[in-house]
Amino acid sequence: TLARLLHLDVDVHLEPLESTVPVMEIFSDEENVNELVAQALASRPETQQYDAMIGAAQDGLTAERYGLFIPKFSLNYSSGDFGGAPGSSVGERGHRDDLTLMLYWQFDQFGLGNRGRIQETRAQLRQVEFEKDKVHDYIVAEVREGYAHVLSLGEQMGLSSMASARAQRAYELNRERIFENEGLPLEAMQSIQTLAEVQLMNLESVAGYSVAQIQLHTALGNPVGEER
Repeated sequence: TLARLLHLDVDVHLEPLESTVPVMEIFSDEENVNELVAQALASRPETQQYDAMIGAAQDGLTAERYGLFIPKFSLNYSSGDFGGAPGSSVGERGHRDDLTLMLYWQFDQFGLGNRGRIQETRAQLRQVEFEKDKVHDYIVAEVREGYAHVLSLGEQMGLSSMASARAQRAYELNRERIFENEGLPLEAMQSIQTLAEVQLMNLESVAGYSVAQIQLHTALGNPVGEER
């Protein structure tokens, strides 16, 4: 199945590097979930993006509030040659450079236009703050649910490991009874089926536990390949 998913040749034989599925341990059951939430809120790029947007909106609101009192300026420069004489002839020439600096205050609709822009900018600021609160709540819920998932799968992995050990012991006992002519082959078949089911359940719990660890790791704002 894996060879087919990887589009490998049919003659390629895959062998596992390890005899058992490794368990990824990034977070333990002794973690402080509030500290994990704080780390996620400080590291996630979404919160940093909204902080930058709020800062820009606040700067824009300040500029609109005090824009009436800050003059605008215009700087112009012109240069050219001038000359003149009676008739159609051009007499003496002269060069002239002009530099003009103009300060002015702009009142749109006697200040009503500025007031409208202030209200518009304030509304944009409130909208960005509202969106940030939504992202904040989503991150908090994601981290808390991810940590709860890690704890739940950790307990499930422990129980499935105990069940697998018991099923393995039952299979060995049934096998010994058959060799000693005290057991029935049907009992051995049932123990083999039970052992296979329990081992599959244990494999799924181990894999799910490792995936939950990675998901919580990335929920805190860490890249997959970066250590905690």
